[in-house]
Amino acid sequence: MNKQMKKIVLFITCLAAITTARSQIAPTDTMTISYKTYMEIVARENLTWMAEKYNVQIADAEARSEKVFVDPELAFEGTEEELSVALEFTLEMGKRRARVLVACSEAKLERLAFDYFCLELRAEATDAFLEALLQRQLLEVKRNSYQQMYRLSQSDSIRLSLGEIDENEAR
Repeated sequence: MNKQMKKIVLFITCLAAITTARSQIAPTDTMTISYKTYMEIVARENLTWMAEKYNVQIADAEARSEKVFVDPELAFEGTEEELSVALEFTLEMGKRRARVLVACSEAKLERLAFDYFCLELRAEATDAFLEALLQRQLLEVKRNSYQQMYRLSQSDSIRLSLGEIDENEAR
């Protein structure tokens, strides 16, 4: 899969996880989750990660299967008077070794691709986690600012009703 497709799958997976989580949590509730737990959820719920992991296992199995020799074929034919036995064995000079080397290098390449994918997934998930932390802190700052402005407006309303300030200062 190319990088763009992996990002799309990651986005869809995260969106599905968020939708599932939002349906289980009331809108006013907050959920605190540690980074370690978040990364475990990402690894467990990411379908692309699972597919890449299976690709590595498939490549390893293909490399092992290439190392197995071709089975010889034994054939018997006979009539009442004669018996014929045939033994057939495919012997390929150099081709088998090349196939084994190619299969092993493909398995190694698949493992490296999986490792790279895991690094990319961790980086993107970490970025999303840090962005969520930033947004939560920004929300808290805005909430505090709103509360301070609300208290200030209440104070100004009281001072206006007492006549300490005029209407222009109360605004």
